[in-house]
Amino acid sequence: FSCKINNERFLRHQALNETIHRSITSAGFSNLMERTNLLNASTLRPDGLTTTPFYKGKSLAWDVTCPHPLTNTNLINFRPFRAAEIAETKKLEKYDSIQSNYYFQPIAIGAFGPLTEKLISKIGKHPIFKTGDKRACTFFKQRISLAIQRGNYKTISFSLFSN
Repeated sequence: FSCKINNERFLRHQALNETIHRSITSAGFSNLMERTNLLNASTLRPDGLTTTPFYKGKSLAWDVTCPHPLTNTNLINFRPFRAAEIAETKKLEKYDSIQSNYYFQPIAIGAFGPLTEKLISKIGKHPIFKTGDKRACTFFKQRISLAIQRGNYKTISFSLFSN
């Protein structure tokens, strides 16, 4: 599952990004995914960006990460959800320069980090208003869970059968 040694990790990352993209689109926000120069002259490359304001008049820019809870950095002072919190903090620091113009949100998947949980709730509430289905947020979380499981399966199967 390690990003540094397993090139197939992109399958999981891509599946998660596609799930986020589709959910944001169904919530009524058009968005672009993983393009160079998404933020004009910036060298930063988030995974996606809404083309319309998402929150407080700002477009949402997001970047997905899948931290592994058992890496050395996450085992120090181990506690549940620590890996997601650390990953969110690192992404916030990386994208600090754009936060005055964009509503940047890290999405740390594995065990949801606190910021990820808030964003999932915000995205999940929009389809409720459009469709009236109060289960929309739950369905969104289930789609994320399935994307993670499918990505993990592909990562493991490529690792086992490519050697």
